[in-house]
Amino acid sequence: MLDWGVADSSMRASHSSRTAAPVFTITNYNVDNSSGTGITGNNRHVTSGGTSHAPDTKDQLTSRERSPPVTTEALDTASRTTPAVDGQTMWSPPPSSPTPGLLMVVQVQLQMTWTEFCHSRPAFYLELVEILRQDGQQSHVSTDQIRLMDQEGVKCARQQGETSSQQQEEISGLQQEAAAIVVRLYLVNKSERYDSYLTVVCAQVMKQGFQVRDTSFFKNKLVDVQLQQLPVPDPALATPATSADNTDPMKEKNDDNADELINEPGVTIAVVIAAVGGACCVTLIVMQVVLRRRYRRDLRRMVVSRSYSVSSVDSIALAAVSKSRPSSGLFNPALDVTPDQAKPSHVLGATELINFSLDLTKIFEEFVLIPNKTPRLSVVPPGAEDKNRFANVLPIPETRVELSKRPGDAVSSYINANFVTGYGHQKKRYIATQAPLEGTLEDLWRMVWEQRCPAIAMLVNIVEDGHVKFAPYVPESVGPESSVTFGEFCVTMTRRDVHQEYITSWLELQSKKTGERRSLHHFWLTCWPASGRVEPISLVRFVLDIRPAYQDVTEPLLVHCSTGTGRTGTLLALDVCMRQFEERRCVDVMGCVHDLRQERAGCVQTNQQYALLYSALQEYVTIVSSPGISAASSATTLHAMLP
Repeated sequence: MLDWGVADSSMRASHSSRTAAPVFTITNYNVDNSSGTGITGNNRHVTSGGTSHAPDTKDQLTSRERSPPVTTEALDTASRTTPAVDGQTMWSPPPSSPTPGLLMVVQVQLQMTWTEFCHSRPAFYLELVEILRQDGQQSHVSTDQIRLMDQEGVKCARQQGETSSQQQEEISGLQQEAAAIVVRLYLVNKSERYDSYLTVVCAQVMKQGFQVRDTSFFKNKLVDVQLQQLPVPDPALATPATSADNTDPMKEKNDDNADELINEPGVTIAVVIAAVGGACCVTLIVMQVVLRRRYRRDLRRMVVSRSYSVSSVDSIALAAVSKSRPSSGLFNPALDVTPDQAKPSHVLGATELINFSLDLTKIFEEFVLIPNKTPRLSVVPPGAEDKNRFANVLPIPETRVELSKRPGDAVSSYINANFVTGYGHQKKRYIATQAPLEGTLEDLWRMVWEQRCPAIAMLVNIVEDGHVKFAPYVPESVGPESSVTFGEFCVTMTRRDVHQEYITSWLELQSKKTGERRSLHHFWLTCWPASGRVEPISLVRFVLDIRPAYQDVTEPLLVHCSTGTGRTGTLLALDVCMRQFEERRCVDVMGCVHDLRQERAGCVQTNQQYALLYSALQEYVTIVSSPGISAASSATTLHAMLP
């Protein structure tokens, strides 16, 4: 089914009036960024029944006269190169219209079923828009400008009860096809008119754009991308819009009506006033920006020789940053949050939360609106740089945990850990920290001892993706013979219970200086891979299982993953939001993550972790909202309701 808007009805009327199956000419253009031209093409005849045959000499002449293909030379004329991702270049066609009566579409071959594509379509749209926006000329593109031709296949998961038996058989065949599916799409401008320029650009940048995105779900799913040209029975109904239509929608209006409006005195006066007012507004904005920059420069003289983002912690080793003082730092001006900025918030009730958790696009859009602090390297005491696992994961000074100072050791009080406030403004309810290094093992146990932590929640495996993520700090087996010593502390495991998704250990911590012994729990979540996703219900069950170990005391629960930001922040946000819903029957995930980032930079590191947080809350809200469950129900009662 061709989804052209008004052109669709005209095409159906034209087809229904014919007695024989019409023959269309389809031109496929292979997208190849490695060549000089970037596009090659071939023609074939296709009947409405879906069969194809190679045209003879007479047919070839007729097809050329009826629908001449867009040649490589024509597209290459006035071509330009634009920078693409990772410093590579991509060929972009000139903003010229294709042959009249022909419509260009992008044919994408994906190694997946239609059912998989249906569920991942919002994420596909979002990534495709991000790829298009890499080109500075396409910064205005949004997901609602993407149109699919094969609507029957896209809606396969939602039309089982609405389609006829014949259509259901066709859809079932699409879903069972294991090799690949073919999706055809095109782009429209802001005025909902077909845009050939954007469609060609999309075909050029799509394949390479997905290939360079290491975390993309579609990187290995994308098989091929081709530019296809289809004839339209009535070219006047599908006249493609030029690139100018993207920025000037008024060109669609009737010229006579426009002239009448311009000649009206009132309209002329309004235009003049609007122009003067706009110029004044622009002047005021420029003055404000200049004054603000001048004010910030006077407050702090900052030389940003290298800027890092919290989102790339696994790629920035500590050695990548100079330790010279005071100019070296990790300050990102784009993330500088002033105190007068309003706190982001999105309060949702039970029904609203369940509905919102199903819309991945809206979740991702909300995630990018949450600001984040980025501490500078100058917050680290001189000589303590090597106590940080990553150069861009540093503790916020205002909430950093301070260890007791030791004589003769200037950096003995430093550890990469922050206090985090719990629900109901409970100060120092949690400690978020990085996994220990070989040189910080004793510091970790000093912090546990001095803060009297009743339990430790570990969210990382010792080896992940073939790399050792941290230095082991817990005995491997039960018994005094397996005890390990870290500085002045001796750690002994007295009991160990292995569950399906986590391991619980009972530890005894002894100070060799005073001889005092203390007991604490160690919870190790083993089902959360670094590059994967844990089941939402498993995360809810883990939160409820560890609550009895610390909920009756005021000392903080210690939580860590590798960086102490991504998985750690997700678990803390889930616990806070679950408690918020238990008491108020509503939840503010956006506001919660914002508050966590004010105390531990980078909490909830990726949009996938943010989506996981919503999914886990949706599971929990569904259980708590069941009849017979009250807000005062204990963790044991709530855990019994889990599947």
